[in-house]
Amino acid sequence: MGCSSSTEINVKRSQIQLFEADGEENLNTYNKKDMLNVKKKPNPIIYRAIQTQKKTTNMSNSFEAKEVKQIVIKNMTFNIANHNSSKGFSQYRAKNIAKHIAEINPDIVGFQELRENSCIKKNSLKKILIELQNIQPDFKWYSVWVPSMIYKKAGISICVEGLGLISRFPIKSFKQEFIPLEKNAKDKNQRSVLFVELEDINLQYCVTHLSYQDEDQIEQTKHLRKIIDNQYAKSETNLKQIILGDFNFHDEEKTKFLLEDEEIRGFKDTAVELNNLQNTWNLYRYDRIYYRGSGLIPVKIYSQEGCSCNVNQTGYCSNHYCSDHFSLTSEFIYEF
Repeated sequence: MGCSSSTEINVKRSQIQLFEADGEENLNTYNKKDMLNVKKKPNPIIYRAIQTQKKTTNMSNSFEAKEVKQIVIKNMTFNIANHNSSKGFSQYRAKNIAKHIAEINPDIVGFQELRENSCIKKNSLKKILIELQNIQPDFKWYSVWVPSMIYKKAGISICVEGLGLISRFPIKSFKQEFIPLEKNAKDKNQRSVLFVELEDINLQYCVTHLSYQDEDQIEQTKHLRKIIDNQYAKSETNLKQIILGDFNFHDEEKTKFLLEDEEIRGFKDTAVELNNLQNTWNLYRYDRIYYRGSGLIPVKIYSQEGCSCNVNQTGYCSNHYCSDHFSLTSEFIYEF
């Protein structure tokens, strides 16, 4: 889109890889240790925690105890805000965001409102990754960015905004699906879903950002559920899915399209399941984390301000603020 194309960009220490695409790609990863092979010690940087326990059945003593492995995965969704995009995404602000991420120390971060000047390749995710590498030089991140919307400034510069994900786990593949734009939609910005699958883990992440227009949100949520269900149906295994997104709505009625058929294949709202509703924009719960699939057990969810946001009389933040959204983080036990 714009002047960009599908490329691989290597930056500092050759430990960060930034990918962009508008379709499905398979990512080549290094020959890593097999986390399912208990004879090999997993990398503690990539694999946060692995526990082994025995599960037994009361049906018969003849049944052998089943060994169940668990890892704890910490997920974050973060709308970093596209404010001040006409002047570029400052390295100072990228550093603030990187410091915030490093303090929370997640395994997965799904981003909204990542921007790039498509002609001169100034990408906000790349800047964040460089700062993260400076703060955590021994950590390895895998990353994906896909464009969704195109903005033109004064008819000269072209800016694309999209979704992204960074992971401590190697990425197997990713794909972008566009949410249909209704003819009578008030918000003409194109919305999409980024699907990311991890190596050796039967888990798919769905990153999205829905409209700020109340009238458009219901139809977009309906389409979102259908698109994600189609990805689920293509899987030959009991695929687990986690949605990381800025849904822009606080009205719980609109969530029903994601939650319906909950006992069969519907999603669950992590904050509701844990009885810990977390506002992420002023007094609203705009950012949410949904999940579905056996073996995904939520244990914690919390929102946290990235850094101080100095609001002036016009209602806008200073140029170097972190975001007008708080990040939202959840921790899951993943059983396999």
